[in-house]
Amino acid sequence: MTRTLVLVIDRDDDLGVKAGLRGPVVGRRNVLAAALKLGIADPEESDTNAIFAALRQHDLILEEAGPEDAVEVTILTGDERVGVRSDRAIALQIEDVIETFGPDRAVMVSDGAEDESLLPIIQSRIAIDHVHRVVVRQSKGLEGTYYYIVKALDDPALQRRIVLPIALVFVTIGIGIAFKQAWLIGALPLILGIYLMARGLGMEAVFSRIVAEMNSNTDGAMVSTVLWSMSFISGLLAAATAWDTYQDLFAQNEAMNIIILTMIDGSLQWLIIAFLFAILGGLVLGARRGRFRGRLLVVMMFVLTIWEFSRTALTIAIDGLNGANYTFDPNTFIPDWGASLLFLTGAWLTWRTVRVVERRDEDGKRFHGV
Repeated sequence: MTRTLVLVIDRDDDLGVKAGLRGPVVGRRNVLAAALKLGIADPEESDTNAIFAALRQHDLILEEAGPEDAVEVTILTGDERVGVRSDRAIALQIEDVIETFGPDRAVMVSDGAEDESLLPIIQSRIAIDHVHRVVVRQSKGLEGTYYYIVKALDDPALQRRIVLPIALVFVTIGIGIAFKQAWLIGALPLILGIYLMARGLGMEAVFSRIVAEMNSNTDGAMVSTVLWSMSFISGLLAAATAWDTYQDLFAQNEAMNIIILTMIDGSLQWLIIAFLFAILGGLVLGARRGRFRGRLLVVMMFVLTIWEFSRTALTIAIDGLNGANYTFDPNTFIPDWGASLLFLTGAWLTWRTVRVVERRDEDGKRFHGV
């Protein structure tokens, strides 16, 4: 006796967004009804073809099955915010289906590489014998290509990730040409680098999580929004201070290395203030939700330590470039580096305290960490 599960994955939850159905959808009758409802809601949705292909696979396997064999078909839905949230939802649904139906093997129907990226999650819970990819035949003419490009650009996720950055690049170039600001065009690599770095560090997911927490806690969100606004303003002040310093020293024909170090020294305090406001915003939001984030305190102390070390090092470096001699001896080391060592000691003590509190709370009490 073999129990086969035919499954199709809707990772971005088109079934829920467009047809109002929540997964998992189990059973041929229910899956067929879901396909019809999704097809009526959006006739151009590719997931509809994948669902019908899953029904066909179900029927073909059922025709070849023995009298004691069982075949079932299901739709697993994720979340419109594709990522960790959607993958966790699919993992929970496949576990529910396995617990209910008890399949021995599975056949997966996919309409693209995005759904197939979930294969490791599915295979960790059930053996997959076959992956059937649905390829919809489309027009190869220029008109058809243009149509599908336009439809792809209507995708909100694609708009945020591709269309918006391209639009910002063109806007920046246009402003630079119109107002004859060559530095603005020269700043494009910096802007693109910041965007790619944010994408690489997963800042989009972090920002989405912060917005979700703010929506679930209005009081904490108001205070956090004010603090994060102050952080943004401090960042702007840091940039303005650096620019003013550059203009003043460049007009005085100072050496470029002195200009750069002085710019960093002048804007560093505003950057530190920006970081501190951002960390305080996270602390307030976490405290309002009953979750004290001890590690944010550690980060705050280490940021202050880095600032103090950097401030002292920049002062010594600028004085050295201006011709001053610096010698490491007890008479100069303690006055110059004593505050930095105190900050470092405070950061270490904060880190140790948070570690102790975390270990004490491992017995099931509230966790004071991230």
